[in-house]
Amino acid sequence: MKSQTAYKDNKSSGFTLIEILVVMGIVIALFAIGNFVDFSNIGRASLNKEEEKLVSVLQKARNRSMNNIGQSRHGVRIDPVDKTNFIIFQETPYLENEKIPRSENIEIDTSSINTTDIIFDQLSGQPNKTGNIILSDNNNTTRNITILTSGLIDW
Repeated sequence: MKSQTAYKDNKSSGFTLIEILVVMGIVIALFAIGNFVDFSNIGRASLNKEEEKLVSVLQKARNRSMNNIGQSRHGVRIDPVDKTNFIIFQETPYLENEKIPRSENIEIDTSSINTTDIIFDQLSGQPNKTGNIILSDNNNTTRNITILTSGLIDW
């Protein structure tokens, strides 16, 4: 008796061209969505970080004035030309106490305050100027910091 051999189908096992193209299309779509979401989050995080840094610098200068350190008023310089640092200074005699690096990608508008130097009075902490400081990034997202007449910083 002859043994029967199983016949194999001539179909090869594997993926068809259409299946491969569909999977590649899904992967490309997910990659594109991921990049879009990721880059917008990076920009927003950078703006938030810069806002928190500026508020911290303003509060530090105000605290130094209220504590009468060096028997002088203290302030913050936000230079529109030199966009590399925030400068905390003591007014009399003028001393640059600290330079805090700032992001050059974030624009800071102090036009409503009409000054680049915000100085806080000794003991009371009241500012020489009040108004809004507007931070904006390349995507035109903005953050607003308000310096109140009492010296409080609202953000």
